[in-house]
Amino acid sequence: RLQAQATKLSRVRSTVLLTGEIGVGRRHIAQWLHQNGPDNDKPLLVARPNRVITTEALESAGTLLIPSVDSWDHAAQTLLQQQLETLEPGHPPRVIATSGPELDQKVSAQTFRPDLYFRLAVLMMPVPPLRERPEDIEPLLNHFLEQNAQVFEKPIPPPTAAQLARLRQHQWTGNIRELSNLAERAAVLGEVVFDMPVKPRSATGLPELTPGFNLSDHMEEMEKALLIQAIEQTNGDRPKMSRLLGLERNTLRYKLNKYKLLKRT
Repeated sequence: RLQAQATKLSRVRSTVLLTGEIGVGRRHIAQWLHQNGPDNDKPLLVARPNRVITTEALESAGTLLIPSVDSWDHAAQTLLQQQLETLEPGHPPRVIATSGPELDQKVSAQTFRPDLYFRLAVLMMPVPPLRERPEDIEPLLNHFLEQNAQVFEKPIPPPTAAQLARLRQHQWTGNIRELSNLAERAAVLGEVVFDMPVKPRSATGLPELTPGFNLSDHMEEMEKALLIQAIEQTNGDRPKMSRLLGLERNTLRYKLNKYKLLKRT
């Protein structure tokens, strides 16, 4: 369904707003739309908060990508709105923005400019989390295993039916990115090893408290997911991450190092 919708959207220059949780592949879809769009011979230009985009850059771009726009502050939103007003609809660059699934609620709460929201929300494409499409887990895992096998030049045995059944019950708080990390670990170790606790989902969205559940492991998994979200929202700016997470600089550095995320900041 995502492929069919993306194929339709790729053929036009209308503005697209991709919404979904961190790690669902919003940026990957945005890049795919550009690569399969009418202006794929021109570069993809990435907008950054509070940075002015030159006229020359805009005129030469085929697509203007605005990542995680829901994390931009009011000043950045205002500057972006002003720059978007200079663009002519139907002509390159085509605008593609990504955000979390609750951008409309931020408009209602007056933390996101309504005029900017309606400027971006022309063609809406929600990307569902991985836990809502378990049928995608096997083909995605096989894709990532194949990809990493080539990178690390190691053969990887395919996952067993029992392993796949366990993965379909996992919550996937990190979505596709978490699945990709799992495949990379398998490539490094040379075998499909699931070293994460697989927690069945309950009606509340919380893991079931079944034998084998480990609170410490679960809290670490959630902490890592929040750190990754903070990296995405701040483009890896550590001072901004410190303020966003309410952590001292040294504490933040310790946690980033603990989860091997320092290189992403």
